[in-house]
Parts: sequence; structure tokens; C-alpha cells
Amino acid sequence: MPSLRPEQAECHVSVFKEGALSRVGHDVRLRFAKLSFAIGDGESMKAEFDIASLEVVGALEHGKVRPHVLSAKDQRDIAANIRKVLQPERYPKAKFESTKVEATDDGYRISGTLSLCGRTRGLELVARRHDGKVVVETTLQQPDFGIKPFKALLGALRIQPGVRVEMSVPYED
Repeated sequence: MPSLRPEQAECHVSVFKEGALSRVGHDVRLRFAKLSFAIGDGESMKAEFDIASLEVVGALEHGKVRPHVLSAKDQRDIAANIRKVLQPERYPKAKFESTKVEATDDGYRISGTLSLCGRTRGLELVARRHDGKVVVETTLQQPDFGIKPFKALLGALRIQPGVRVEMSVPYED
């Protein structure tokens, strides 16, 4: 395994809108301001995410992050809705722990468990090496963790159940 620099790990979450009034909402990119990532004995991995540190990076438009599209009020409203949905005072951390890590030609196959909002589920992840980073991308289904996706305007504006998660850790061969 290459030398990973866990102190520089990053994790982003992309959420996408749907519904009859989806044009009044925004797809949004979020990031965890506080997280930890560790390599254990052999090739085991652990990651912990501070739910209260999830912050708005910007709106997503055509796959690109647009930080200045959202007003300060929009960002506060989105942050308040995240707190309502994820309840960080009740569930302050999300935790991932690998059970198996296998090297592949261009990265790793990682099996493990994710604990989020009081529920633990198995995950199979593929990590690939790209531009000096090990990158994991996956889609999590909020209902699998007992999370009711946010909705407004009597459900005419909703967040899709699937959220896209991307974590990257710098490495050196």
C-alpha cells in the first residue's frame, strides 16, 4: 500500500433535488470540515466524520461547483435543514471501518461497515488511484440508514434518496 497522508483526507457529499418544483431548489455540494482517517495494522482503514461539521460548499450546476450561486441565507437554510435531517446532537459521528482491503491494478477493493444515524450497514467500495490521491466514490441511500430525505412545499421539492459521497486521501508511492 502506498504511503497515505490521512491528515489531508477530504470528504464531499453531493445531494440532488427532484419533484415538481425542483427548479426552485439547488443541487448542492457539501463537505465535512472535521473528519479523521487512519490506517491500522496491515491494511485496515477507519474513518470518522463529525456530522455537525458538514458545511455547504456551493450549488452544483452541470456537474460543477458554483460557490457564489447560493446566498448567505440559502446556505444558512440548507445547513439548518441538514441539522434537522441528520440530527447531529443525537448522532454526532458517522464511522466507517474496513473488514477487508484488497489491492487491485489501479487501487483497492474495500469491504467494511458504515454507521450513520444509529444504523450500521455493510459497504463494498472501490478506491482508485488518481492524480496523487486514493479516491472512493459511492452512492448512499438515505433510507438504508433510517434517514428521511428532506422535502419542502408539501413534497413538491425533495432531495433524492441517493446522495453521492466522494472521499480522497493523498498518497505517495
